[in-house]
Amino acid sequence: MMVLFILIFVSLLRICAIATDKKYSETAAGQTSYKLTVKHQRGTIYDTNMVPITNTETEIIGALTPANGAISEVRDYLYDEQVGSLAHRLSEGKPVLVRLKEEINGQFVKSITVRTSAGAEQLAPHLIGYVNGTGHGVSGVEAAFDSVLYSDKSVGFLYSRSALGDILEEYNVIVENYALAETDGVKLTIDSKIQQAVERATADMKAGAVIVSEVGSGKIRALASYPTYDISNISDYLNDPAAPLINRAFCAYNVGSVFKLCVAAAALEDESFGETIHRCTGSIEIAGKTFACHKASGHGAVDMNDAIMGSCNTYFYTLAMQIGAEKIYNMASSLGFGNRYFFADNLYTEQGFLPTVEDIGISQQSLANLAIGQGSLMLTPISLLPLYEAIANGGVYHKPTLVEGVIEDGVLSEAEETYPTRVMSKNTAELLKSSLCDVINEGTGTSAKPSRCSAAGKTATAQTGWIKDGRAVDHSWLCGFFPAENPRYVVVIISEDTSGEGTPCGPLFSAVCDAVFALN
Repeated sequence: MMVLFILIFVSLLRICAIATDKKYSETAAGQTSYKLTVKHQRGTIYDTNMVPITNTETEIIGALTPANGAISEVRDYLYDEQVGSLAHRLSEGKPVLVRLKEEINGQFVKSITVRTSAGAEQLAPHLIGYVNGTGHGVSGVEAAFDSVLYSDKSVGFLYSRSALGDILEEYNVIVENYALAETDGVKLTIDSKIQQAVERATADMKAGAVIVSEVGSGKIRALASYPTYDISNISDYLNDPAAPLINRAFCAYNVGSVFKLCVAAAALEDESFGETIHRCTGSIEIAGKTFACHKASGHGAVDMNDAIMGSCNTYFYTLAMQIGAEKIYNMASSLGFGNRYFFADNLYTEQGFLPTVEDIGISQQSLANLAIGQGSLMLTPISLLPLYEAIANGGVYHKPTLVEGVIEDGVLSEAEETYPTRVMSKNTAELLKSSLCDVINEGTGTSAKPSRCSAAGKTATAQTGWIKDGRAVDHSWLCGFFPAENPRYVVVIISEDTSGEGTPCGPLFSAVCDAVFALN
């Protein structure tokens, strides 16, 4: 009896030790519960007005207990395609998840409403990016702020089960992590209403990018890249030759005549510059080489305003020779041309390329090419925003921004404020602004004239040097702002391969101006 008593006492001590050991406790708890995971929690990306851009859609998810009468209880709330397989799934003896038309909470079913991504309806997919199967961001803002947006917690239904692993129907189902704060995330400068208007206005664009920024702040209010894609079916686009996953607003391109405003600004800021009448005959010889104007018959006698309005190449060749490479480079450099824009870690543009004074000075031919935005010059659409904001804003621009801050525990930590930079006098800006108005009203940009408001802008056709199907590939640009008399927004559009199947920029610019203006 003494031996038996001692054995019982030792066994009781062992049971107590196991019960108080954390590792064993967690194991026991796991053996008596069963979790159905609905979705991985992820923070929200907001627009400038705190309107959600992600987590914008909802769906109702139900958890169905494997019991007699379960299907009957939920049948009227199921989608047709689910009914056939449901009995087989429940026959395995475990709870199953089902999508429901309406919320229902009964004896054998419990439902919740969860937020999901917008899929094909996602605004600005190239900027927002997408996540992988583990819930981590792969591209865009989703990747750049993954440390803020990602959570290792998931929403799910927690069931009790017996020691044999059977689901205990008599215990209530617990919904786990359903009350996690949804306010945490990232706040962007994007305005959802402007983004929607831009996407609708440019939906037929083949390939390129459209950006709208705010005059007086440099904040990007809309950014669209084409072709677009559905974030819920990424695998469909991985081998697409049109490369729809590339954010073209961040890519560097040959520039063309939209750069001429930089050359004009450099000349007007030069105290020694004196306006003269240039006679365009359709071509000009520079260092033994003939450089053509886009108008073979020539523009005749032109001043700077005429040259901008008609995009006269020979005028700008001559102007560049007059003021020299250094003054053009200094103006371009002060505008940030050739710089890479960093909006966050892993969220930045290509650098582009601005040739140095030494590069330009190699020959007069190099200077002539730069004068009309050709040669080795490569710029991103975003990098052209400062030039046109400065013209619209009295000579002052703001560094383009995309992120306003990070929200954690409901508190916004605002991004560092950007300060204005003056690159030209107010008088220079006004002269160039007047010329850009003439471009839209009676020059090369009449197809870009909006019907709802006034606008100012500059067209360009950039030669890329590429050959496709036996023809030269040219890209088109249109950079400008609206309304012309009191500018509120800068618009930059790049359209690829307009010498082939590309979309003309003029009607796109007009549609964007009208669509955004109608919102105000």
